[in-house]
Amino acid sequence: MARVLIVEDDPSARMLVVMLLEKEGHVAVQTENGQEALGVLEQDTFDLIITDLFMPGVDGFELIKAIRETRSDQKIIAISGRDGATESGPNYLDFSHSLGADDVIAKPLDAVEFRLAVKRCLAF
Repeated sequence: MARVLIVEDDPSARMLVVMLLEKEGHVAVQTENGQEALGVLEQDTFDLIITDLFMPGVDGFELIKAIRETRSDQKIIAISGRDGATESGPNYLDFSHSLGADDVIAKPLDAVEFRLAVKRCLAF
């Protein structure tokens, strides 16, 4: 059983992540944005952080950078519905990986892919 911090501004996406994690026996702590997550991280530690990339205020990119400045070994999964897989735009998931995300998953989430990413991150 792992403690997982979820950072997601979309309530339905957040509840899906919680459901998938709890089904695997993990404890999920929920936050709605990066600023709220940073406050929680000042007081607590987690085995894994799952963050959306595009949120109001402190977004997932800023959150990943802030976490990496103080917790280089923290496991992070970035999720986003905007993968940027077009000729005209950047690939946001790849960019989050370069900032320090250990794994990336495109939304809508595939339950099997999500579980595998969580297991990979928690295995180290």
